[in-house]
Amino acid sequence: MIYYILLFAIFLFPSFSYAITIDEVLKNMEIAQDKLISMNTNILEEISVQGIPEKQILEGRFILKKPDKMYVEFTKPTSQIIVSNGKTIWMYARELNQVVKQEISDKSGKLPYFMEFERSFKVIADNFNTQFIREEKVNGKDTCVIEFIPKQNAVGDFKMVSWISKELWLPVQIKITDTNSSELLVIFKDIQLNKTIDSSVFEFKIPQGVEVVEAKLFE
Repeated sequence: MIYYILLFAIFLFPSFSYAITIDEVLKNMEIAQDKLISMNTNILEEISVQGIPEKQILEGRFILKKPDKMYVEFTKPTSQIIVSNGKTIWMYARELNQVVKQEISDKSGKLPYFMEFERSFKVIADNFNTQFIREEKVNGKDTCVIEFIPKQNAVGDFKMVSWISKELWLPVQIKITDTNSSELLVIFKDIQLNKTIDSSVFEFKIPQGVEVVEAKLFE
């Protein structure tokens, strides 16, 4: 589920010398999303669970191609691959020698909002209250820190803070906190935008001898 939240967060989402407003940030983010074709970036995740003192740290690569293709490969601490061609998602755990395969369109033939990137900004606007927190430097770059809090009976029971690059108007860092005070911190580095990415990257060839688990459709 956390990868879907991550995708959801990403597609919500010149430097200014004056105090920028939340409306200006959201407008710039919407323009950036409209212009976005593809993204290829290093990714680092820090997972903190209430009651467990040691953080879990994952490192890897995140690639996406609009409107609905995604590739995530974690190389540390273990090898995990998540691939979607917009119709099917494969989740491969090398150590378990297992692939979970799942069709992701619903009965109407539509993709869930977290996989259909063109709709994601509208979903956020309709379901989250937004608040401008501050301006802050991340790795020497100027960002706007924005808090997203789900409206009552909205799509998630969590709080999200995004550090939005004032150069790209896309998130370079995201922190998600759930009601149990568990946290996921996601950091994007070396972001490459709108490079040509062959669609074959988003097709997964199941290795021979691997157990395949067919999962149910997303509701």
